[in-house]
Amino acid sequence: MTLLVCDIAGIIRSAVPGRWVVNADAKPMPMVKPSDMQVFPPTDWQKFERMMRDLFEAKWGSTAHMHGRTGQPQHGVDIFGQPEGKADYHGRQCKRRDAQADEAITTKELAEEVEKARKFQPPIRRFSVLVTGKRDTKIRHAARDLDAASRAKGGFAIEVLFWDDIKAIYDRHPKVYELHYGFGGPMRPIHQLPPPPGDFTGRKEELEEMLGSVATSGLAISGLRGQGGIGKTALGLVAADKLAECYPDAQCFLDLKGVSKAPLTPAEAMAHVIRGFEPEAQLPDDPARLAGMYLSALHGRRAIIFLDNAADAAQVQPLIPPTTCLLIVTSRKKFHLPGLRPWDLDSLPEEDAKSLLLRTCPRIGGSAGRR
Repeated sequence: MTLLVCDIAGIIRSAVPGRWVVNADAKPMPMVKPSDMQVFPPTDWQKFERMMRDLFEAKWGSTAHMHGRTGQPQHGVDIFGQPEGKADYHGRQCKRRDAQADEAITTKELAEEVEKARKFQPPIRRFSVLVTGKRDTKIRHAARDLDAASRAKGGFAIEVLFWDDIKAIYDRHPKVYELHYGFGGPMRPIHQLPPPPGDFTGRKEELEEMLGSVATSGLAISGLRGQGGIGKTALGLVAADKLAECYPDAQCFLDLKGVSKAPLTPAEAMAHVIRGFEPEAQLPDDPARLAGMYLSALHGRRAIIFLDNAADAAQVQPLIPPTTCLLIVTSRKKFHLPGLRPWDLDSLPEEDAKSLLLRTCPRIGGSAGRR
């Protein structure tokens, strides 16, 4: 079956028959910002420190230093530097927590890190604790109280930045974000679709209906179903080719092996798509985190995801991408998904079948119509 899940803003019919293009008058899609995406922090604390060094070096416009090495006293500071080359030093303490497990630092930990930072030399004017966990109101309030008490005594300013705050800083430094998260930054186009069959014949009505459903409904879920060899994949590839200009960021193709003894799992399919954007991505074992990475990779992108030969709804459901994407799925089996509009393909009409036979085997000549 074929699912078409898409955002059709700006898609119009071209002057060329059977062609669909992006409307030049439509508003361009805004640049996707890290703060809008479900981006997971690193699982390694040393990598987190290196990432924060790179980020704050870009933010400060001057060198950010790693303080000491593993095993040496840190005095509450992992990274330090002089923003814009000014005399005042700023210090950063990195605290990696599992955001998915909802881990957080405690008020006691925060107070202890602040006390350690008071011993740092040279003295700092601003101290930030960087946490990979989710925002925590209790910790925010504790940081404000510590900040007020410190400033009243002429000490350094204190703040806590959680992962969402860090992503917002990445918004202003996309090159650093691209360095750390290749699939989320300015993306290298991916073109994995096989070319449509050169001898494709017929299916005009089905093709026009498919293209029309994409261009007239904000969220189109359609289905191509039928027995093996009936032409589901060919029709899907022709439709994808006509719509590819509307989805320039990526065109991914994957055989789900639904009729084999070992169909791909949703996790394996997600990994294929993610690695198309970021070959070196460290993929988690946790299915929920992997699904988050899959959606993050596609968030805000105009991409075609072509899933050929699906086994059932359970295999496809987790792979439905954001609505900015076009999802095409073919299957020999009939199954239900919410909002599905099925197209059941049957054999070609006799005249189309004769035309196809003559195109693939011209020597048959007048025998093409014989039974």
